[in-house]
Amino acid sequence: MHKQNIRLFVYSSLAIVALTLIWGLRTIPKQAELAERQLRSSLEQELIVLSSAVKASTNAMKFRLLDVLKAEGNDHVTRAFQDSPFVSSALLEWDSSQWKILWQSSKMKDRFETANLREWMGGWPLSKIANEDAFFAKVADVEGTPYFALLVPVRRPSNTPMLGVGIFPASQFGLTFAADQARDVRVFDSQGFAVALGHPAYLGASLKREPLVSEILDGDALSVRQEWKSEKGIPLLGVATRLSDSNLFASIETKPPLTRAAAVQSWIYLLLCAVGAIGLNWFLFSSMIRPLFLQLAQTEELVEKMRRQINDGVSLPTAALPMATPPPAPDLVIPSAELPDVSFLEAATEATVGEPAPPPKTPLGKIISAALRSLDARIKENGISVNRVGLDEVEVDADVLQMQTAIEEVLKNAVEAMSESQDRQLTIRAQRMGKRANLTIEDTGCGIAAPDVKKVFDPFFSTKDSQGVARGLGLNVVRRVVEELEGIVEVRNRTDGGVRVEIDWPLEKGAVAETQAETPTEQEPVLDLFEDDSLDSEEFASVPVSRTNWPDVPIRKPVVRTLD
Repeated sequence: MHKQNIRLFVYSSLAIVALTLIWGLRTIPKQAELAERQLRSSLEQELIVLSSAVKASTNAMKFRLLDVLKAEGNDHVTRAFQDSPFVSSALLEWDSSQWKILWQSSKMKDRFETANLREWMGGWPLSKIANEDAFFAKVADVEGTPYFALLVPVRRPSNTPMLGVGIFPASQFGLTFAADQARDVRVFDSQGFAVALGHPAYLGASLKREPLVSEILDGDALSVRQEWKSEKGIPLLGVATRLSDSNLFASIETKPPLTRAAAVQSWIYLLLCAVGAIGLNWFLFSSMIRPLFLQLAQTEELVEKMRRQINDGVSLPTAALPMATPPPAPDLVIPSAELPDVSFLEAATEATVGEPAPPPKTPLGKIISAALRSLDARIKENGISVNRVGLDEVEVDADVLQMQTAIEEVLKNAVEAMSESQDRQLTIRAQRMGKRANLTIEDTGCGIAAPDVKKVFDPFFSTKDSQGVARGLGLNVVRRVVEELEGIVEVRNRTDGGVRVEIDWPLEKGAVAETQAETPTEQEPVLDLFEDDSLDSEEFASVPVSRTNWPDVPIRKPVVRTLD
């Protein structure tokens, strides 16, 4: 049994591990795929929001520059220019063959002079800037601060092409991002210089070495979605897009939600859960399943012990035993005519051969003790006093286990009936009356309602149906067992409270049949419990010997208990 317990625990633990692995193999990749799909969707939504923010900042810078251009042109610097984010502004005009500078204003001395502006103009695509576009270009780094030039077309009544130029530090672009380690946000111009970043310290730096930036700058696509690995081998996922009405680009990069390290961590967590489940399995096994197996083993031992006791109590008939025939005397010869007639002995011997031996008799006290043993916990819990009278004077030669089952059903009803009583007395009395035996079981419980006394032997009838704990077969089983004994069972309400159950049966089977053969053939009247309502306070229900009055309900297999 110990090996079986260990084997069962090992098998159940292996089943837990196998189920855990199967669940992990099916779930972790699906979760990774779902998380990556959600991440892509989230990046695209964030890119749309970022594009809108960049366009808003670009329009704000454009309108501020147009306001400065409208007020400038005089010899002194205007208030609009002083309050603007630009450190230098200028107006360019197309003179049939080239662009010339009409005027220029600057807040910084010796910085951003006209000569610098002419030098920068050589690298700008001035003729390609449309009426509604805004062109950004990095011009210089001054004391670690990057400066960008913003070029905006200006309309004049003469339809002469004109461009406004405003130079501003990159920090004045007006776009900031929250510091998020999971996202890397970038806004850069057509040359790859950063106009806005999630890390302000790197503003103005070139981003062309970044895979996503180089792909969006070199390609013709409006948007790019790419996966790659960093120099350290970390997987990255990003999206980028071109912004309309300017030469700016926006991109967002992040790490995938489930990398190899994260997958390993998920598997470790899953295996730890499996180990915890195995520990819980051991706890349940040691506290519940193991005692159950031990009880089953004890039950098997009791069954085997009972079987040996029954086999030891049955003796083989004498007629069935082989008898040794002594060899005849060789010198004595008797004529057959002088031998006595012994044919009647041979007939008697043939009649006795094959007849089973009578079953062994068991004291009624042992049967009662075995039935009470199963109710010992309830009896002690309710504080019931058990009185036994004359139980050892009666012996039973019927099926002991069925008799025990019937008595146990009656005792169980008596114990349950006294759960709410003040005086809890259970009296079990037995006596012999000639060739019959009588067993009386009395309790001081709540009794049975008068209309229900007549129905107690009906199959599936119970006063506990409303509680959902009874099947209504207990007294029906008692009735069937008593019928097997050719006896009678009666149930009465006691005058001082409680119920009395009397079981009367012949000590030898067949006694009832012999009595009926000696009496006239008139049929014994049967009490009609369904029509007679004239019973007094001691109403009772009795069962006659005949079985035709009741439907057959199979007797359940009895619980095997030792009578020692």
